[in-house]
Amino acid sequence: MFNVKISQVSSHPTTRPQLPGPEPTGSWWNHIHIHEIWTHEIWTHEIWIHEIWTHEIWTHEIHIHEIRIHEIRIHEIRIHEIHIHEIRIQTQIISPSVSRPV
Repeated sequence: MFNVKISQVSSHPTTRPQLPGPEPTGSWWNHIHIHEIWTHEIWTHEIWIHEIWTHEIWTHEIHIHEIRIHEIRIHEIRIHEIHIHEIRIQTQIISPSVSRPV
């Protein structure tokens, strides 16, 4: 048995890729950082998360464009308790009214 506590998850907004046409309103993240994880007991062989990112996030909807998991190897996991204390997401809204070269 083991306990897992994620006390904070934060993301850093970055510049959206330069796509043709008008700039859509939304947010862009290229990394999600887990601030703290503690366990009581855990048995695993290997766990590797290569990349997690989302394409656009709105207030009333969440659209996940792609989640890329490079490799996860799990030998054994026994979950006793999981606490999620806080999740913080910092957004960057890019106004579609801002003109930019096409």
